[in-house]
Amino acid sequence: MSRKFGVCPKCKTEQKLTNHHIFPICFWGKNGDKVLICRECHDDLEYFITMIEGRTRKGKRNQLTKISYLNIYLLFIKGY
Repeated sequence: MSRKFGVCPKCKTEQKLTNHHIFPICFWGKNGDKVLICRECHDDLEYFITMIEGRTRKGKRNQLTKISYLNIYLLFIKGY
């Protein structure tokens, strides 16, 4: 997990940033597009994604389309 110092695009604070894979690793692997956001916003974004994806009866994630994940990220950054 790469950590760099910069401004988080969500909360606009200057702090250490962490990678967030826009497209879930479990569906598309580790080589997908990434963005840098702070840890707190990263955790909030993961929760937001989980709420939108829903879960199957067996507790697994429902896979959305790549464009859906990109739109979720954009909604989150803009303040849904």
